[in-house]
Amino acid sequence: DIGCTTLGKTGLNPTETMILSTYPLASRKAFGTGFLVAMKDKRARGGVVPVMVTSTHLVNSAGRGAIYMPLRGFDAAGNLSVALLEVVPREKGVPFYVKHPRLDVAAFRVRFPVGVQVPLLLTLVEETNLNSNEDPRAGEDVAFVGFPEGQSTSLGMFPVLRSGKVASLDQSLFGLRSFLINGDVYPGDSGGPVFRVSKRGKPQVVGMVVERL
Repeated sequence: DIGCTTLGKTGLNPTETMILSTYPLASRKAFGTGFLVAMKDKRARGGVVPVMVTSTHLVNSAGRGAIYMPLRGFDAAGNLSVALLEVVPREKGVPFYVKHPRLDVAAFRVRFPVGVQVPLLLTLVEETNLNSNEDPRAGEDVAFVGFPEGQSTSLGMFPVLRSGKVASLDQSLFGLRSFLINGDVYPGDSGGPVFRVSKRGKPQVVGMVVERL
């Protein structure tokens, strides 16, 4: 039972929730970032399934090879430990992910090993954190997390936090679902969530890092 960690239960602030929900994703051909979302599913145990959201160009570049992500947990002594979890594409070339028809956004279900004996460190972004009533506006402060050039902040392979301002007009005015940020972005950040803190004190995902200009 992986459950869904919420702010109210854990006391995490919005930024900590995003950091703990974000993972490096690696294949033999590519490296990037993704974040786990708890998608509602009445058929699943606990009523949710963990879904990894990332960029389409990252999963496309993996070809038919496996994609790996860290599995964070605690050993018998209570120390943080990390193992590699392999996400294997389906056979016969059938994609293991779904993608947005126009945007550089893809998602796939993450299946954790059955019978794991150690406690897992799992935090998932809730579906409600993906809903935004307002698009990002020019001059607004936003934050993003990722793995620039494959760098992480600790043994637990946690992402690096950065921030910046929205550096363009609301592109939806021109039919473009994208916006610019004046922040430091590098290879490895693709798929990282861009977020702000809502008035209710929760993380609100407003975009994803897909390109460096």
